[in-house]
Amino acid sequence: MPIRRGGRPGTAAALAAAMVAAGLVAAPAEAQQPYPDIAVSQMVSSNLVQRGAPVTITMTVTNVGTAPTDAVLDTLPRRVQASIGTNDPYTSVTTTQGSCSTSMDAYARPTPGDPGTPILHCDLGTLGAGVNAVVTAVVQMNLAADFFVFASPPTGPDSNILNDEANDIVNVSAPPVVTGSNKIRLGGLPAGCVSGDLHLTVTAPAAPAPTQVEAYAGIQETADGVPTPWKASVRGRRLTATVPTSKIVVTRYTPGRDRVRFDDPYTIHVVVHRHRAPAIKALITFKICAAPLHGLAI
Repeated sequence: MPIRRGGRPGTAAALAAAMVAAGLVAAPAEAQQPYPDIAVSQMVSSNLVQRGAPVTITMTVTNVGTAPTDAVLDTLPRRVQASIGTNDPYTSVTTTQGSCSTSMDAYARPTPGDPGTPILHCDLGTLGAGVNAVVTAVVQMNLAADFFVFASPPTGPDSNILNDEANDIVNVSAPPVVTGSNKIRLGGLPAGCVSGDLHLTVTAPAAPAPTQVEAYAGIQETADGVPTPWKASVRGRRLTATVPTSKIVVTRYTPGRDRVRFDDPYTIHVVVHRHRAPAIKALITFKICAAPLHGLAI
């Protein structure tokens, strides 16, 4: 909009102020106030490990604002049975600035009498504009967990709270557990957690003569947690079937409990019906390899 010479005094200044207020132009550099903005990112050395193996978690806290501020960092590992319990301890913690300590969160107990959840707290001191602090923690993984990290100024403003959180899932791989009759031969079971569909073979003993082999499970979970039944059967001695385990919803909220079910056990029932003899059964209990989630607080 052109400004005519000889206009009323202050018209140009008023117009410029209006354009800044409307977001059409940036304020002059000398008019902008310095602000702090704490951001956090997280990386894990592996999203899938064997039970008991160590995982290194690297958390970087950066002041991406233009003013110095103090910063604190807190973690809370979570798993399906309400918390991580005492089963995944921190074995070492280092920081490039400030100090860190571990403690037990008494508000999250997986079982009655459990002392709580191992949590990490770091007082990182003052971070200047553009300065970061790196916290490195080593955890012994005995149970799969969702490692949630939060960083912010302990007091005072943070200009952008959307970059204050991050999380990563670390899954613990364990082979399926088979119980029941040892006369039933099972094939296609993985050496660890199940990824994708499971291609199952069931071979019944030759005598007494089997009449039917069947397998069934509540295998496909909907968003509200209701399983859809799956079943396969064949007349004779040998069953070959694809179990649609890739359709299991492995990361979601449980209504009213605020937890993520990526470490739930699932079961497949196997039944061999036999001529003039009682049926024999086997039960396959397995876990799904959870898909990694990076930088998303869930």
